Amino acid sequence: MFRIRYEARPHWPRLAWLAEFRTGCRTVTIHHGPWVECQDDWCCEATWPGPFAEGDFDRTDLVAGTGVRLRRGHVALVAAGNTVDRLQWVRCRGRWLVSNSLVCLLHATGLRPIITWPHYPHRFNTIIRGIRRYERKLPVAGDQIYLNYFDNLHWDGTELHAVEKPGAGRTFACFVAYRDFLSGSLAAILENAGSPARLHALTPLSTISTGYDSTCVSALLRDLGVTRALSLRTPNGRDDGQQLSRLLGMEATTARNTDWRHLELPEAAFLAANAIGSDVQIAAFSESLAGSVLFTGHYGDPMWDRDTPHTRGEITRTDVAGMSMTEYRLHAGFLHCPPAYFAARSAPAIKAISNSPEMRPWDVGGDYNRPICRRIAEEAGLPRELFGTRKSYTAQWLTTSPAFLSASGRRLYADWLARHRSAWLRQARIPPTCNAQWDRARQRALLASGRAVGRLPGVHRARHLPPLAALLRAGDWRGGVPPLLGMRRHLFPWAMHETIKAYRDRAISKEQRSSHASSQYSDDATKELPTSIRACSSKS
Repeated sequence: MFRIRYEARPHWPRLAWLAEFRTGCRTVTIHHGPWVECQDDWCCEATWPGPFAEGDFDRTDLVAGTGVRLRRGHVALVAAGNTVDRLQWVRCRGRWLVSNSLVCLLHATGLRPIITWPHYPHRFNTIIRGIRRYERKLPVAGDQIYLNYFDNLHWDGTELHAVEKPGAGRTFACFVAYRDFLSGSLAAILENAGSPARLHALTPLSTISTGYDSTCVSALLRDLGVTRALSLRTPNGRDDGQQLSRLLGMEATTARNTDWRHLELPEAAFLAANAIGSDVQIAAFSESLAGSVLFTGHYGDPMWDRDTPHTRGEITRTDVAGMSMTEYRLHAGFLHCPPAYFAARSAPAIKAISNSPEMRPWDVGGDYNRPICRRIAEEAGLPRELFGTRKSYTAQWLTTSPAFLSASGRRLYADWLARHRSAWLRQARIPPTCNAQWDRARQRALLASGRAVGRLPGVHRARHLPPLAALLRAGDWRGGVPPLLGMRRHLFPWAMHETIKAYRDRAISKEQRSSHASSQYSDDATKELPTSIRACSSKS
């Protein structure tokens, strides 16, 4: 039988955890932040449809968050039932380390990204190909990290291997059956999240806009008693869901999608998650998010669009929205639950409902057409003309926006690039320029070229050709990872440096408060960790 030994790390992000295994040893050591729920034979930062006290999050695919569960003969490391969160692991010197945070894993091991490797954005975002075709290996200096989405991991005392989640192959005879499945699953998840057995009970929080997906999710949640929502708006007022929230009887907290730029270095955690950082605008709601389950409309495009091509059951997707939130949410202390992922492996059955005769009254035609969402929202009392009339995006693509980073981020990133020029010179390569004006001008030219090419007649018929596809993505971020130039290709190593530094700074602050100043603190950021973990950083 396995057993768990817990090691609390008060200065870690609230929901971060790291599991340490040794070949042949039956004890699992869990290092964890202060809000991780810890029981005798399981721990988690998760919610799922089932009694919280039973801890059966490894026996469902409808799980938001992650956790570790002891079972007879193995230890289950449970990934989220979506592709906006993940697990990552590394093997070194007979030990296996698994974490829900890439920053935590690198901090603990002393491993670091390769400063001059420009392909991190593409490598992370291969998950849009689906859960069977993404790139699992992430190169770091002297080693490689393994990424794991959706599937659970099992440790049998000797090896770590992936195991498919239960729940595949669901079928739905009609719209009512599918709607009842969504509503029933959400009701059970809300009960679990608010369980008095939790050390930290979670409050529900929805998102709402004038688009289809978040409106559909909010309509379902309203019927279950959820009364709070977040609403982003663009500077011109588009995509503001306040009117819809009032009609649903929900209280909406609003912010502009540029408010994050007034914060101090908000982008680092989002870029450290997937090197793109397109969810950074959520940082404007930091006070509302702590201790919540955030329900979003992410993944609505491939699941609820009437003409979706994503019907292979492999959870492929059209964009990377929602995937950069992981590291930030672990620090802020909230779970991310996108209900569109519920039964995502049954995508053919969902598409059949969208195209069935019973849904024709809610089939409005055009390129932006989601009968399931429209029916749920209209039956909740929302007027047809107030939502789903056009696709509106509030995401902030740091890597392609001419404005780029926040003021503090631009300054720190330029200094970091200047300090590491020698890394490129040692490889006989030209270091990226730190000239902000030149960078903006080049990015504006790339955006203009991509948009101009995208307007040419018939060009989309050949968009599968790699050079043309990259140029088209430059003008329209919805097509996947855009082409990146110059200094924008190396944001991930810098962001990881800043987020790991935050771990170190919090540890120093804690030491100063308790005993003495830590002016001698080692720069490898592993001094406070046990020798068993620190040994990984000495691997050649």
